Amino acid sequence: MSEVIPVRVAVRVRPLNSREKAENSQECVQCFVEQSQISINGKMFTFDSVFDPTTSQEIIYDECAAPLLEKIFDGYNCTILAYGQTGSGKTYTMGTEETVTASSEGRGIISRLVDGIFKEIGTSERHRVTASMLEIYEEKVIDLLCISRECLQIRESKGAVFVQGLSVHPVSCLEDAMKLLQKGCQLRSRGETAMNDKSSRSHAIFTLCIEGNESAESTLFKAKLHLVDLAGSERLKKTQAEGERMREGIKINEGLLALGNVIASLTDQNATGRHIPYRVTKITRLLQDSLGGNSYTVMIACISPADTNADETLSTLRYADRAKRIKNKPTVNADPNMALIQGLRDELASVKHELAMLRAGQNLVKLEDNQTISEITNDCKRCVELEKQNLENQEDYNRRNVRFAEAMVENSKLVEQLLASQQIVEQLRDHMREIKKKSENKEFDEAMKILDIAINLRGPVEEEKDKDVFDIGEDDADDETSDQAFVNRFTEKQIALNKDMRDILEEIKQKELAFEATVASQTEIVKMRDTYAAEMEQLQAKLIVLEKEKQELLSKLKGSSIHHKLSEERRKRLQELEKELAVSKRRVGEIQKLEKENIRLQEQSKKLSIELGELKKLRVKMSKQMREGEVRFRKWKMMADRNMAQLKNQVRKREMEMAREQHAKNLQLAVYRRKYEEANACNRRLQMQLTKSTTRAKTCCDGQFISALNDELAVAYSAAEAEIHCQILIEQRKVLSLQQQKLMKRQEKLLKEPPVKRRTGFDMEVEDERQAIEEQLKNLDREIQLRGSELSDIQKKCTKAYSDEHRDRLWSALRNLTEAKAGLDRLFDATVNERRSCLEKDSLIEELRRDMDEMKNFYEKKLDVMRTELNDSKAEVGVLRRTLAEAELCYAKQEHDMINIWNEMVEGHFDLPDNVIRNLNLVKEAANNFTSLQQAFEQKQRDLEKSRARVYHGRLRRKTGVTDGMVHGRSLSESIMEESGNGEDLSKTYQIRENRKPVERLGVAMDLDSIFSDEKGEDMSTADSDLSYHPTPQKITRKRQSSLANVPGRRDTFVLNEAPLKKIDMDQEPKNEPIPSCSTESDFNPNATYTVEQCPGLDHRSVITRDLFNEL
Repeated sequence: MSEVIPVRVAVRVRPLNSREKAENSQECVQCFVEQSQISINGKMFTFDSVFDPTTSQEIIYDECAAPLLEKIFDGYNCTILAYGQTGSGKTYTMGTEETVTASSEGRGIISRLVDGIFKEIGTSERHRVTASMLEIYEEKVIDLLCISRECLQIRESKGAVFVQGLSVHPVSCLEDAMKLLQKGCQLRSRGETAMNDKSSRSHAIFTLCIEGNESAESTLFKAKLHLVDLAGSERLKKTQAEGERMREGIKINEGLLALGNVIASLTDQNATGRHIPYRVTKITRLLQDSLGGNSYTVMIACISPADTNADETLSTLRYADRAKRIKNKPTVNADPNMALIQGLRDELASVKHELAMLRAGQNLVKLEDNQTISEITNDCKRCVELEKQNLENQEDYNRRNVRFAEAMVENSKLVEQLLASQQIVEQLRDHMREIKKKSENKEFDEAMKILDIAINLRGPVEEEKDKDVFDIGEDDADDETSDQAFVNRFTEKQIALNKDMRDILEEIKQKELAFEATVASQTEIVKMRDTYAAEMEQLQAKLIVLEKEKQELLSKLKGSSIHHKLSEERRKRLQELEKELAVSKRRVGEIQKLEKENIRLQEQSKKLSIELGELKKLRVKMSKQMREGEVRFRKWKMMADRNMAQLKNQVRKREMEMAREQHAKNLQLAVYRRKYEEANACNRRLQMQLTKSTTRAKTCCDGQFISALNDELAVAYSAAEAEIHCQILIEQRKVLSLQQQKLMKRQEKLLKEPPVKRRTGFDMEVEDERQAIEEQLKNLDREIQLRGSELSDIQKKCTKAYSDEHRDRLWSALRNLTEAKAGLDRLFDATVNERRSCLEKDSLIEELRRDMDEMKNFYEKKLDVMRTELNDSKAEVGVLRRTLAEAELCYAKQEHDMINIWNEMVEGHFDLPDNVIRNLNLVKEAANNFTSLQQAFEQKQRDLEKSRARVYHGRLRRKTGVTDGMVHGRSLSESIMEESGNGEDLSKTYQIRENRKPVERLGVAMDLDSIFSDEKGEDMSTADSDLSYHPTPQKITRKRQSSLANVPGRRDTFVLNEAPLKKIDMDQEPKNEPIPSCSTESDFNPNATYTVEQCPGLDHRSVITRDLFNEL
């Protein structure tokens, strides 16, 4: 009899991964390894084994997989399956994606178990091991060891389930099995989701079949080992799967749901003889023997300890808790043919024994049915023949097995060769496609290379344009350091060049002096040579003469020994001649020395001339280098100034962006706090509902079931609301964790930054920034801790609300069928009411959505109209500006002519003629026209500012979502006025900046194109980024008065230029000189006082106002 054993269930808790640590997730699971218990948010579960995050792979193998080795060689089927949420460590635990070169410490269950099997087999030839691997992808069974990837069918024969057409490969060692496993994993379907970069998108089953016969008497057994790596359960909201990934996730969840239904059906104690839905999905069909069938089964549930995955972890634990109640009935798998042969052997042995007893005369056995000795003899002969035939069949069977194994090996080799050939073909195709692309995009690649070179040659300022504002300060320091290094190198190089230039100039000077001295010496020697040339000839002739005379005297001295006195004179003469001859020879020697010195000086002069030429060339080359260095430095200086200006603009823009981001963060934090308060209130309500429900359940009596049911419904509603707040708290903590990481990275940069790198002018700013970051980190840590504690509390209460004991206590309060009917009526009414409420809210949401769309369309149309009006106003303003400039030029000319006439009049050269009065009238008319134009221009300017303000408000409402003109309980204009500085006028506070180029009114008139040159370059678009509002300073009106005469009378007012004119000194007291009288036809009054004032309307420039001749 085979015994009934339960499925062995183990739970493994993985450590927190980097993503969960980055989100500041907290552990919501407590492991009690010695008691084999695990707790999640107060809910306790007990399993066969519990492994905490510190447990090694070896311990898990020894606890879960090693005991199955003995069962495998006893002929039992065994199954190990890993179940859990996606990214919980199933594949790592099983070791499905391991390679041959994996480390011994990190090896999973598959490689360790296969290694144990082959160690157990050793060198025995009585065992045969084969392997196969398949995947279930979107309810399709695919052979992973076959390149065709055809969809296979599941068949059943004599109660055994198998896959028709699944390839089987013989293995003889661990390396062979791992190569097959690696090959299958390469073909397995995988994908990337938000929770796992390498998520398995299919269920994988690696099967080992062990056949053996350890002795001649024992039966042949055939055991199967199924190693199952289930795909992880996932929520589409968390994985953010779309398209194909979403369909894969749906199929995976459907398969796991069907597996859960099978487990629930197997563990239902009240459903005796109930149908088990194995055929719903392919995975349950293949695991039919492993769940409630003929197998020793071990299930490893892998879970995540993070509180962000608390719901999935709780679901996995409940899944595993149901699975451990499954009962299996394993039996030894014997070959039916061998069982028949063994029966025949037993029968033959008994017949032989009886025959031997009969031959010995001992009739100890009764012959049934009147069997005769001849019949027994025939049976014995038949048994002998059958035995011989059996032996022949066995030998034929063995030969066929050998041939089959050889064919399988050859087939696997051919398949591997085919795979290798296909891979080579694919590589060649890819290579050909790459070559084709390269040939087509050759010019593009060359352009990209040029572009890369240009990018590499860009300055550090342009490379860092798009970095964070915190990096700009560091980049500024880098730029300053590199700029300073460039300046230092340039200075050192220039100093070295100047020093070399001075040395070269000094050397040139010395060489020139030496050359001049050499030339002078050579010239002197040439002169001396010319002077002594004649003397040389004379000396030569004289030497010849002296030599002759000497010879003659010597001969005479030898021949005249009689006359002593005469010989004495000749002897003296001979001595004198010898002295003169020696002097002449010395003189000749000196002349020869001068010749030699002349030759040496000529050679030295040539050498100095060559060296001097080389030095001059070197001087020219160094001068060119210095000029080129100066040109480069000037270019660099211009570029550095331009980059510095760009950096300043960037810093200013980033500061504005930081201010806006800080404001947005403050608003976000305020929203987060409000959501936290709502979650806290929901937590309190849930606690009250749980307390009330528990109290009522304890004191529940007849007639109070409906009240208890209402309390249970209230608890369910509060728990559902609490789960929504849990998700909100998790998302808030994730966002706050990201902000915390950014601040920590910035803090690390500031701490690692060397002091030399910082600019001295920004030390205080760096310290203030560091303190601000520390303060922000403290606030963020406090907010994260608050949300973590609140999240843990809410999850515990939700777990308690959804616990089975809590529900069982309610349903156990039912006394009779009447209360059950009343409870069902209450549940039906509650369901109908909730459905009605949902429909009403859906209709309300749809109505609000329509209203929002209508309002959006309305404001978009209004915005388009305002944008059109703004463009029209801009065009009108442009026309008015041009007209105003023309009027200013015309008026400036008339003003200049009038002032010249007025100066001549004041000097008294002539009386005021009629043409002066006419000119003044013309000036008055021009002033009136100019004033009217100025007023029209100012009116258009005000209209334009109002239009721009309306556009700005409309865009602000569109971006912030405020449709009723209110921002946090205040009107939009009030918010803007408060930001602008305590209620300044909106039209004065927010204006679009304009670049007005001044126009000279006196002197030479300027060209109108030059006046509007800045206006042409101004961007007149109406995009959001072009609207930049800045406060406009109030213009100051200044007045200056100068009395031309101390005579009371009427006062005619006009305006003059601030610059002192040629004939009128505005700062000088009037002289006591008689004013020339005017003509009788003139209306000019010489006794009137004329006031000179500054017009406040046109950028502090003097213009003539309308009051010029208001009394004429």
